[in-house]
Amino acid sequence: MWFVGIHGSNLLEQVAAEKFTEITGSIVSKSFIDNFVIMGGCGTTIALLIAILLFSKRRTSQKLATMSAGPIFFNINELIVFGLPIVYNTCLFIPFVVVPLIMYTVSYFAVYLNLVDITINKIHWTTPIILSGYQATGSISGSILQIINVIIAVLIYKPFILLYDKKSDSANAENMNSIIEILKTSEENLIPITLTELKSPAGILAKNLVNDIKEDLQKENIQIKFQPQYNKLEQCIGTESLLRWTHPIYGTVYPPLVLKLAKESNLLWDLESFILELCIKNLEHFNQKFGSDFKLSVNITVATFYNPAFLPFLEKMLKKYNVIPQTLCLEITEEMKLENNKETNSIFNKIKELGCKIALDDFSMGHTSLKYLQDNHFDSVKIDGSLVKAMLNNSRSKDIIASIMFLANSLDFEVIAEFVETKFERKTLESLGCSLYQGYYYGEALSLKDFLEKIK
Repeated sequence: MWFVGIHGSNLLEQVAAEKFTEITGSIVSKSFIDNFVIMGGCGTTIALLIAILLFSKRRTSQKLATMSAGPIFFNINELIVFGLPIVYNTCLFIPFVVVPLIMYTVSYFAVYLNLVDITINKIHWTTPIILSGYQATGSISGSILQIINVIIAVLIYKPFILLYDKKSDSANAENMNSIIEILKTSEENLIPITLTELKSPAGILAKNLVNDIKEDLQKENIQIKFQPQYNKLEQCIGTESLLRWTHPIYGTVYPPLVLKLAKESNLLWDLESFILELCIKNLEHFNQKFGSDFKLSVNITVATFYNPAFLPFLEKMLKKYNVIPQTLCLEITEEMKLENNKETNSIFNKIKELGCKIALDDFSMGHTSLKYLQDNHFDSVKIDGSLVKAMLNNSRSKDIIASIMFLANSLDFEVIAEFVETKFERKTLESLGCSLYQGYYYGEALSLKDFLEKIK
């Protein structure tokens, strides 16, 4: 009955009371069933909870089990039955039904063979195991039987929990691909979307990921890696810090998705301030090895750019870690439009006063406006990767890059090309006047340690 969403214990409570209430001296009684068969609630769910805590790798299951531990200790299992859920869960239906039957059989023969004393007392159903086993039989043998039963039940539940994880992971992988496609489509078409409000499995996954991001941010489990930037003389002149969040189930999560979910859940400032401090803290290592001409770029969203806490935090971090401000470049990412007003100009001017460089990411796409260049705020721009990818097959893309280079020479700002993956692309960019490059042709993003060891 539980499996189809009906509270079987409540529905059949009167039947159980009429059949088994009295302690008659026989092996089977209601007290016998409550204390040795349905420990933790119907389905011997205390064993299910322990199996989840021991063997499941799903964070949602672990969190639910942790929240359910208190109630189940007192044989209240609704939270895990309806929260996991067990209702309509084909992976857990078999052990949920079979485990109590096995517990009944083991307990019956344990008493029948005089290994455990017969149940002689009525015990309130909320009494925790071990204590209830002792009180029901008046002997420690009752507690020992409960422990043995729970161990057997946990071992039975184990393979089904692993199967449930595997099945859930497969479904969630599909949902992850779906949510990434939804986000990419939104970005390409410039159509706003709120992923956590989607009425679909992808929306449920988005909400779960938000909780995981929040938890990992609190534990400082968010990482950054560094991708080198080179000039045409094959000299490493800088690096860009890149967000990397590794999920225990999904692996490395698509970074724009992490930022999108952080923004939707009001975690964006927490995330970006954490990354900014970590980068500034590590800047000293780059300065020591590569000198004061080396530049570390850190991505800053427009939302963070306008956050009142941003400038005071930036100034505080620069002083705290005593770094060379000119070696830090703040790269503005255009997930939303920069306003061309006094507030924007004031923020730019303050960043300049602090000594930091400013770059415009994905130039020529998205919300980019030539007005940004008119006021001479940017020290460099990064050519959008889609232009670099398309230039070999699209002459107009090459013309756009050449036009950007003309502007760069006229207005005195640097241009970095992203997504440079082949020597031919690099040579083509050089022929168009671009002399700074970043991409897999020069290497993937590395940890700080690997970067300092491998990059010359």
